This record gives sequence, C-alpha cells and structure tokens, in this order.
Amino acid sequence: GKKYERLNIVLLTDLNSQSSPDQLDIIIGSLKRAGITLQFMYGGGSSPPHGGKGLSREQQQGLEMTKQVCEERPRKSWSVVDAQTHQKDDVKRDVVYCLNDDEETEVQKDDTIQGESALTSS
Repeated sequence: GKKYERLNIVLLTDLNSQSSPDQLDIIIGSLKRAGITLQFMYGGGSSPPHGGKGLSREQQQGLEMTKQVCEERPRKSWSVVDAQTHQKDDVKRDVVYCLNDDEETEVQKDDTIQGESALTSS
C-alpha cells in the first residue's frame, strides 16, 4: 500500500454540538500516539457579522476545548542536518521539538501532537 508522510484530521465546525472536557486527555493522548495532525477551522469569525449575537455559552466552551487540543504541541521545531561528505547518503537529518516557554524546553516527539487552528470569517 501507499506510505504517507503524515496523518491529518481537518475539523470543520460551527461549534453547535455539545462538548465535554471529560475525554480531552484521552483524545490528546490518542492523537499524540498516532502522530495525527489536527487542523481546526471555524467559519464564524471572531466577531458576529452585522450585529449578530455571537457565540453561545456551549459554542464558546467547544471553541476553548478545541483550542486546548490544537495548542497541545510544541511551538518551535527546527532541523539540524549533519553530513560527513557531500554525498546524499551521508546527510543525516535531526528534528528538535521545543515548547514556547522562556527556556524553550526540549521535548520528545512522542510527547507532541501537531495542531493548527484557523479562524475564518463567513
């Protein structure tokens, strides 16, 4: 079969479904173990159009939970490439993951999930 470089879930939502933080740690752990990238897209924008009422309490709770999942990842990563010679086979690539804290604490890849959030206006 085909081999994929990464697995990706795109969550398109209007946040009109109930959400509960009860299983949040399990969801985050499962995404980490499976190496899944999560992209979250909400079409409501940050302010209601034309004087609308904005997000309900349930929608706001869902938005906060989704942000928590998406933010559960390192903020910075970089690659280091070492080569003994100019030959392609001698090039070794290493990726380092760090938290977005004052110390830029290094974390292991197994302790990360990759997530992105994108808020778009409709």
